[in-house]
Amino acid sequence: MRGEGTVGAGLVTLDVWHRLAFAVNADAGLVAAFLDGRLVHRFSFPGVLDGEYSLGPEALLFTENNSQTSVGSVNSIQLYERLLADAEIETLGGPTAAGLPRSQQDMSPPSLVVAPISETVREGEAVTLTAVARGTPPLVFRWQRNGVDVPEAVSPQLHLPAVSAAEAGDYAVLVSNTAGTVTSHPATVSLSTEERLLTVGSVEIPRGQASNVPVVLHALGGESAASWSVQFDPEQLRFAGVTGVGGGTALARTTDLGDGRVGIAFALPPGQALAAGTIRWPTSGSRRWGGATFRSR
Repeated sequence: MRGEGTVGAGLVTLDVWHRLAFAVNADAGLVAAFLDGRLVHRFSFPGVLDGEYSLGPEALLFTENNSQTSVGSVNSIQLYERLLADAEIETLGGPTAAGLPRSQQDMSPPSLVVAPISETVREGEAVTLTAVARGTPPLVFRWQRNGVDVPEAVSPQLHLPAVSAAEAGDYAVLVSNTAGTVTSHPATVSLSTEERLLTVGSVEIPRGQASNVPVVLHALGGESAASWSVQFDPEQLRFAGVTGVGGGTALARTTDLGDGRVGIAFALPPGQALAAGTIRWPTSGSRRWGGATFRSR
């Protein structure tokens, strides 16, 4: 190995990959040269650093500025903002197919940018827990439930398609790389104790007039259809029909009209669903479902 006026004991073989490393100690005025992790020469330089040991607008490889040029190939280049110790360069060793490996000091341990959050769902509903992490790749994800690994859960997202009581619990994600591991705070997946409730009200209908029967639904959110039945006195009332508005579909099961009972089913248009809260049928503010009409005899 030859530098500006210096000669080292390293031997560079033609057509063979080698790792060349130089450590410049500006405070001590020393330069150490390494070949495949082995120290081959250490020399001093006078005065202060100049362009000989720093990168300017361009860097010359396998050549000098006097047109003395050698043919060669470069796999990768790594620059450090600090002085590497001799032992660190020895650890790097010879060339590898992946190029220059990172030392432990130059790797970033994983950290969570987005951590999974707790979710409360109804039994049978789906839930997805998400984590976003940063750090030196590759990052390895591992999900746990109540401290036990979830089988095959090794991606940034954990999808539970139909949550049951057996799947409720505290979930955490562990993200690892060669520099360390970070564990999220537990995200609790719990089942809702709220109940979906539909109540059919009563109504007085003067003789000869017609009226809709009121229905109140306590929705948990996500419902797209509902069904119920209405009982009435067939001697006093007759079923006049059921209507759907707003693109919804309303159907009536009339096989038991003689016994004073009618079944009602209503479905919202495809792709629509109810929000959680109290819905009054046939009207709830500006939202109309439809109407089941009875007429007094």
